[in-house]
Amino acid sequence: PPKGQHLLLSAFAKLAAAHPDAHVVVLGGAADAAYLAAQRAATTRLGLAGRVHWVGRRDDVHAFHQLAVALVQPSFFEGWSLAITEAVLAELPVIATDVGGAVEQLRGTDGVLLPAAVPDVTAIDADSLMPMLEGRHPELEARLADAMREVLRRGGARSRMPDDWEGLLRDAAYRRCAEAFHWLAGGGGAAAARHWLRPAAAPAAMGAS
Repeated sequence: PPKGQHLLLSAFAKLAAAHPDAHVVVLGGAADAAYLAAQRAATTRLGLAGRVHWVGRRDDVHAFHQLAVALVQPSFFEGWSLAITEAVLAELPVIATDVGGAVEQLRGTDGVLLPAAVPDVTAIDADSLMPMLEGRHPELEARLADAMREVLRRGGARSRMPDDWEGLLRDAAYRRCAEAFHWLAGGGGAAAARHWLRPAAAPAAMGAS
């Protein structure tokens, strides 16, 4: 559920009739079998049978990058997304929510960064987590559908890998993953996030010679 595939299905249903050649391929193993079953049922209910393909875990992800026109990842929260990293390195346009490291990963690319379903991650706690994950988010679904329409209009145009990625990947990836891990391990909510939301100390003044 944190990956938001149900949001993707709802968004795709809004444009599927106007784009009869468009398909959605979902890669990855199911960490939650009940969620997967619910999304398969939703695929049929939304009239998307034959248009959404659940292919499971694959070792040839690069082949799908070459076939696709975009990676779509409407996650509720992330650290540093490996899926986005792979897509950017493959010069595949990305549509993603502004969570985790997405803003850094998509900087300098043709990707589309959408507002997160929950702007303030520190507002999420154990009681609000599942209702947030399982609920509808109409505004985000509409924005997602618009972004998908635009990428389909462009066709198979490839994106550009930012020039500064070599220096960005390691430090930013470690930092974002650590932030997400500590927040989740602490049970979520503002208290768990407080230690990494504290503003960094001001840098020492530098003199010129």
